Amino acid sequence: MGADLKKESEAHFQRSHSLLININDQKEPQIDAGTSSLLLWRPRRHFNLLINFQFRVAISRRAPGGMDTTGQVLSAAHELYIRAGSEEKVSRPKAYKAVGLSLAVASGLFIGTSFVLKKIGLLKANVKYQEEAGEGYGYLKNAFWWSGMTLMIIGEICNFVAYSFVDAILVTPLGVLSVVICTILSAIFLKERLSFVGKVGCLMCILGSIIIVLNAPEHSAVANIQEMQRFVIAPGFLSFAGVIIVACVFTALWAGPRYGKKSMLVYLSICSLIGGLSVVATQGLGSAVVAQIKGGEGPQFKQWFLYVLFVFVIVTLVTEIIYLNVSCP
Repeated sequence: MGADLKKESEAHFQRSHSLLININDQKEPQIDAGTSSLLLWRPRRHFNLLINFQFRVAISRRAPGGMDTTGQVLSAAHELYIRAGSEEKVSRPKAYKAVGLSLAVASGLFIGTSFVLKKIGLLKANVKYQEEAGEGYGYLKNAFWWSGMTLMIIGEICNFVAYSFVDAILVTPLGVLSVVICTILSAIFLKERLSFVGKVGCLMCILGSIIIVLNAPEHSAVANIQEMQRFVIAPGFLSFAGVIIVACVFTALWAGPRYGKKSMLVYLSICSLIGGLSVVATQGLGSAVVAQIKGGEGPQFKQWFLYVLFVFVIVTLVTEIIYLNVSCP
């Protein structure tokens, strides 16, 4: 009886060892009925997990005769599968990247044009209603300003949808296109001129965006609203968001009234800081929409955190629009 058990254990070990070799060689192993119920094939697992599995197999092989060697081997293999599955990244179809980048480029074109139209509207409103720059709301009665606002809304919608297809690390750098478009149109319609240093800066922004896009990761960082909730409520991100909000409140209430008219960077810094948080929330909403369409991630629209992000995006966008108009001289 003991000899039969030993032979059976050795046979199971040989099957597990053969499976390990195939995994190391990145080949699809042939799993028989004796191990298929406990160990499923997942390609390209972390090497450290394989080493751990090898070590567990070696220990179990040297275990005293009273221990169930086969059970330990298969238990180690099953643990390898579970741990490796938890580290698996969510890969998106390649077509998603093309769609997301196209939407990000379109967003840059629309938003860049909207800046110029809104600036024209603000200047005309200041002259017509005799208002100081950054004061009053006469621009709400100007057609140019509303045309620019309409293009900005379209651009932001394209931007929002782009976050649904690709990660923020790809979409956000392409926002520099709006700067280039705004610079070109400002020179044509507003007779503004960019210095040589400014031109070099625009060129460096474009080159940086291209480098980031070409070297961006292929896997999605967030696949659904549940993952986004876990990341957002982490102490690190909450601390970061708290510092950003406090800095914006300080700038709006203390620095703005004192230095806002001297430099447009004061109020633009509020737009930039708040925009960083808005991007994170927008990516979470986009991931939830894609997960809901694809299925398999559970009901996304029943998650309360989705609506928290939605309200946060609306508040941050309104804040950005207000301080962007105030910053225009």
